[in-house]
Amino acid sequence: MAEIYKELGTLKKGHLIETDRSGLIAEYVGQTAVKTNKIIDSALDGVLFIDEAYSLVFESDNDYGKEAIATLLKRMEDNRDRLIVILAGYTNEMKEFINSNPGLQSRFNRYIEFPDYSASDLYRIFEQNFRKFDYTISNNASKVLQEYFCKSVAEKNSNFGNARFGRIDNLTSCRVPEKCRAQAGNRIIREYTCACTAACPQPEETFSLILPYAKEVCMDVFMTELSGTCKDYGIITTMDRASW
Repeated sequence: MAEIYKELGTLKKGHLIETDRSGLIAEYVGQTAVKTNKIIDSALDGVLFIDEAYSLVFESDNDYGKEAIATLLKRMEDNRDRLIVILAGYTNEMKEFINSNPGLQSRFNRYIEFPDYSASDLYRIFEQNFRKFDYTISNNASKVLQEYFCKSVAEKNSNFGNARFGRIDNLTSCRVPEKCRAQAGNRIIREYTCACTAACPQPEETFSLILPYAKEVCMDVFMTELSGTCKDYGIITTMDRASW
């Protein structure tokens, strides 16, 4: 967006400076204005993006946040030809934040609201991230995941993570005995994720599934996939104090 404004001739540099409460608020009285002005100076002739802007006034009882807002409003007026400011955050909190100050209401009067992702959107996000790590989702696991996302979206509250809910970021090494090497060299670490593996020492073969949670319905999926893949084997399963 900053580059678009530059191409339109609205901004000279067209760079983007992103910050949040920690980048504007200082620890001691009198330092917040200095810190806020420094950030604004770096954004001149570009775009200043303030994430979770409502935290400037809602996270503390002191006046440091109000000082940052007052400084920002003055600089927006003084440098109105050299600065574009974008505030972002959750809808309800942002409405309350804007309504808390007449200066904010008059300067921020154009809003773009992005709706939450649907269950199908979250599944696609999960699937795309899953493929980045060279994993595939079986048909049965796909069905369980889609039901899980539908249920989660239907029961979501104000703490719902939206895109983060379906995102996978981190991989970590998974150690297994030498004669029970997993087909997948890594396992995914994520809240509500369960790795199920069946190992056959002779010959050295394993079968693994990454499932959204450790519940009976997921174990049913695992056993169905295992029996279909290893239909020529006689399989004995042992569950160590498992509930299924």
